[in-house]
Amino acid sequence: MHKKKLLCKDMLKKAVAYILAAVTVIVAIPIVSHLETFAADNQKPYILLDDERVDSVLLNENAKLRLTAVSPEIEGSFNWQIAHPSKPDLWVNIDGAGGNKLWLTSALVSSMTDSSGTAQIRCRVSSNGTEIFSNPLQVTLSYNTALEKSEAIISGTPPRQMMSMRAASVEPTTYSVIINYLFNDGSIAFEPYGATIASGSDFTEPITSPTIIGYDPYIFVDGEYIKADTVYPEIYGADKNTTLNVIYLPALVKYYVHHHKQDIYDDSYSVDPDDITEGTAPTGTKVGDGLAFTEEEWLGFKSLAYERLEVASDSSTTVEIRYDRKYYLVEFDMNGGYGADPVYTRFETTIGTNTPTRHGFIFNGWELVSYGGKEPTNEQKSIYDINGRTISVPAANLVYRAKWIVGETKYTMVFWAENADDDEYSYWGHLDNISAMSGDVVSARDLISQVP
Repeated sequence: MHKKKLLCKDMLKKAVAYILAAVTVIVAIPIVSHLETFAADNQKPYILLDDERVDSVLLNENAKLRLTAVSPEIEGSFNWQIAHPSKPDLWVNIDGAGGNKLWLTSALVSSMTDSSGTAQIRCRVSSNGTEIFSNPLQVTLSYNTALEKSEAIISGTPPRQMMSMRAASVEPTTYSVIINYLFNDGSIAFEPYGATIASGSDFTEPITSPTIIGYDPYIFVDGEYIKADTVYPEIYGADKNTTLNVIYLPALVKYYVHHHKQDIYDDSYSVDPDDITEGTAPTGTKVGDGLAFTEEEWLGFKSLAYERLEVASDSSTTVEIRYDRKYYLVEFDMNGGYGADPVYTRFETTIGTNTPTRHGFIFNGWELVSYGGKEPTNEQKSIYDINGRTISVPAANLVYRAKWIVGETKYTMVFWAENADDDEYSYWGHLDNISAMSGDVVSARDLISQVP
């Protein structure tokens, strides 16, 4: 015989425990869904830089290094990953980084460096369900601290003015006027000018200096260079030969800078006509540093090193500067649900996301909760609304959080009756497919009358 009575504290606790067990679904979806296959160090993939095995790299902010992954144990597909700076166990696939080679740049890692400026990269090798990972490669960024100065415009001392000497014995009837056209090192810039004048006569004819592209004419008087596009000899009562030196010094000439942006989906570069700038420098000197746009001027791009060319006199010099797109992390806080993975990809890549799942709840859209580590503005929330559409990844890390509406769920309630002859309980009956809103507290007392 059973005592048919409503159970109090112990019975209700068991009933509630059963209900929770019936309706609670615990789902753990790891970001990296495969576990690493155990392998000895000599069997793991490893990373080469210039044919040398490396565990750490010092990366200049303008450099571009080529990494190669080697797998001695298994042959399969390669994929590169980067560690989350504040979640060291979270490794995120680098978008588009398949194959065993990777271009390593500041643009690739700067969004995922820790407080010391270091990022962690590794390579995964997969084959027939087996996965082996290389040891993490530590990448530390270094930054330029000073700009080189352009070479001096003028160097050395000018050639000495050649003074004529009068013959000691015979008074000549004519004298010569010579104008030499020289570079600052004394070499001939142009054929000299010459004229003959009668003794005692005047010579005040202005002489136009020849045009030499990329150089300006000067005469050196009393320790100073004086511009000499035209020379005025001003000889009165000629009684000696006269020689003047016109010195050609480097002039400021134009050069051009082509700024090439990396394409979104491959490693090629292109330049827009609007991305060509001009500069000036003295002929024969090298262009200086500081020609590239900064990261503040060109958000989402990082310049690479460029060749400091010597400026040609005809303004034909063209400096080519390339800019890599920076990578940014887009995270999805599923707020109790599952089904959306983070994305680590290049600036301006177009991305979307999946609709996540949470048992007992209805998905109510994504909310942007972090833009570059700060609370987003209403404008940013509007521009980067990812619900039902794609976005172009901005120059900032993003975090979205899933919103949920409580939904109706089904559960089963089981009843137990205390035995008459001992302290145990026996099955009494149960109710199936009972409906309630997720998160509501349900009571056995309200349903006991319905038990068969």
